[in-house]
Amino acid sequence: MNGNSILLDTNTVLYLLGGKISTDFLPEGVYYISFITELELLSYPNISETESNTIQQFINGIDIIDINRFGFL
Repeated sequence: MNGNSILLDTNTVLYLLGGKISTDFLPEGVYYISFITELELLSYPNISETESNTIQQFINGIDIIDINRFGFL
């Protein structure tokens, strides 16, 4: 990640997907989520099929930062 790279946390993603915040308020840049956020989104309790599909589409369209033995890549 560099300069205009932005790491989104789980709550921010949920607010974006739920329409509680608009992408208009986010700065320009390249967005990422961590593998931890991916896991949290996929394990969200009491999720409907529609919500699950929305989350999966989001995950498929964003780069995910993995971890290695030295820390985040």
